[in-house]
Amino acid sequence: MPRTYQTNLEDAAVLNLTDDVSRRIDRIREAAADAARAQRTREQLERDRGDR
Repeated sequence: MPRTYQTNLEDAAVLNLTDDVSRRIDRIREAAADAARAQRTREQLERDRGDR
């Protein structure tokens, strides 16, 4: 089947959505890593207070 303008537009739309989803997943992973670091820091502070 020959490529048409519509097919090209559809392909571009799919690629755009894929990129958008990838960026959102990256942001979610970064937020989860930040939350995990904050939790470790909080736990360390609590341990340090308990050592005194």
